[in-house]
Amino acid sequence: MFVKAERKKAKLRLGLDGPSGSGKSMGALLIAKGIGGKVAAIDTEEGSLSLYSDLLDFDVSELRPPFTPESYVKRIHEAEAAGYDIIIIDSASHEWMGQGGVLDIHDNMPGNSYTNWAKVNPRHNEFIEAILRSKCHIICTLRSKQKHEMVEVNGKKEVKKLGMGAQQREGVEYELTTVLSLDSGRANGSKDRTKLFRDGDWFVITEDTGKMILDWLNSGKEEPLPFAPDELAGILAGANSVDDLGALYKSAEFQGRMKASDVAVVNGAVAARKAALVERERATHIDEITADAIEESRNG
Repeated sequence: MFVKAERKKAKLRLGLDGPSGSGKSMGALLIAKGIGGKVAAIDTEEGSLSLYSDLLDFDVSELRPPFTPESYVKRIHEAEAAGYDIIIIDSASHEWMGQGGVLDIHDNMPGNSYTNWAKVNPRHNEFIEAILRSKCHIICTLRSKQKHEMVEVNGKKEVKKLGMGAQQREGVEYELTTVLSLDSGRANGSKDRTKLFRDGDWFVITEDTGKMILDWLNSGKEEPLPFAPDELAGILAGANSVDDLGALYKSAEFQGRMKASDVAVVNGAVAARKAALVERERATHIDEITADAIEESRNG
């Protein structure tokens, strides 16, 4: 069935890409400060993020090689379980091209290089899914490939570092809500679903940037809470026939509460309730036939 499309409240999935020294780490912390809440950081840069601890209070887990997808996923889940509101991953590039990252894993596998991707891809996809499914806001910094160009600034020739695309799997930007590209402390909305940042308009990231993003995230419609197991069982128990159960399942209210990650569980519970109703209706039918037979024998 189809329902009216509506933008719902959401959690942030933000990427900040840029060459070394462009301000990614500081930008991530300032945006987190503007959003507010308890912040956890996964630091792959030898503790460099802690140099900015004067900007706001946050907790850090220093991740060292090997930078496997599983090591990132483990820390994301740990942060969620500990009740953090925001997770900063500084940087997510190591998962792809760092020591022990996806490319390194693939390059060191024996056998056919092409077919080996079928073994590696699920591990990377698990990392991406952990980001997308997280109940926390996620801010990822991404290293950019670099090239240098001679430019003129105030009449003087200077060498400028230019970002040339994030060092992560191609297309990762399409998984994120917004990607801001940084250069020399300024940011530009290179990919943006919020429509807050226009490509070509450069700006300086401040705490107000985070506040502006949070306002947009919260401006969507309140999303219904997913079914709790006990609640779901109670709702399904209210269906007293297979037809009632089918109408309940197809209702807009019921469908609107089904999360993509919970569909299998909900469908399983519905199938179990249907089986119980079918069995009850079959038993009732047999009882009615038996009662009719007894009555006929008495009257015969």
